[in-house]
Amino acid sequence: MEDEEIVLLGWSEAQASTSLVDDLLSLRGKVDLEGSGFADVSLDLAMQGIRPDRDGRLSAALGAELTALPIISVLIPDISRLRGNARVDLALNGSLNRPEISGTARIAEGAAEIPRLGIELLDVQATLRGAGNSLELDGGARSGEGSVRFEGRYDLRGEDWSGSTTLAGENFLAVALPEVRAARLPQSSDDVAAFLEMRSAAMRARHVPALGPVGAAMMILGDRPDKADAADGKPCGGEAGQLFDRMLQALDLDREDCARALLEPAHRPGEKIAPESLEELATLAKLQVQALKPKCLLLFGDAPSRALLGEPLAKARGRLHQVEGVRTVATFHPRWLLNRPQDKAMAWADLLLLTAVDA
Repeated sequence: MEDEEIVLLGWSEAQASTSLVDDLLSLRGKVDLEGSGFADVSLDLAMQGIRPDRDGRLSAALGAELTALPIISVLIPDISRLRGNARVDLALNGSLNRPEISGTARIAEGAAEIPRLGIELLDVQATLRGAGNSLELDGGARSGEGSVRFEGRYDLRGEDWSGSTTLAGENFLAVALPEVRAARLPQSSDDVAAFLEMRSAAMRARHVPALGPVGAAMMILGDRPDKADAADGKPCGGEAGQLFDRMLQALDLDREDCARALLEPAHRPGEKIAPESLEELATLAKLQVQALKPKCLLLFGDAPSRALLGEPLAKARGRLHQVEGVRTVATFHPRWLLNRPQDKAMAWADLLLLTAVDA
């Protein structure tokens, strides 16, 4: 068993005061951390009775300078052996309903270990900026042989704060455990299944893996899992899957004889495939094709067509294509055909084109 990190925090001086005058709550505090820096906090908050007035005046300031960061390891237990320095100079005004933040918080020359993932982060740089009713984040880090950059923007208006963070990098080591080792993008088809499973876990999404034999007569690539797929943990479920089975039976095929996969195997209810993710998903899908080595490839829906063929389905269908050297046809998703049965004849023509002996 590895030795656990013991974090000792001490201070040479600490001051704190509070007052409530005319429904205005005031807090003041200052801590000098032994050998690690200082933190200085002030807060004025309008009250309504004994509760904060969400529309009342809010004024706060946080200043801190840390030359060692063990306190963050205490606040975030999943991070250990955190090194680097931090400087905080933030001001908060407005109200609880509409806070306005200005100033910056920075971490520089940082490094940390994340034991649960088995990795060490190096050259960690991060800056959080207050921009009125929003926060902006940017920074980066190294892990393994690669690096990652991140950017985010968070809207503080309303009761439900919202925002998003984007990551971009190359060969960034995200997990280094005996059971799985993943980089930003896998380098070979041998790694793609484990990478996709890890990716879904990182997204906190239900993973629907590819199924079927290597070297199958046909591989079907759908767009994303629907509710039935997520419930079964398999592609092509529910009523659309039943129609898919009938399509295969007409070709004297069975779904168990076919490889089945999804362009986006991570299921999060109500979420669609973002156009900006198609390039990365196409890379992963091509690696799946390489791994499964099908005789031919059938693309279900517009997103797989755009990702792998570079064309919308309306333009790509009705013609033969090549993906990783595999004969490929794009056609309507069975989900579409359930709502537009008049398109079944065109889908059948696409299947015949794909499976024609002289194709």
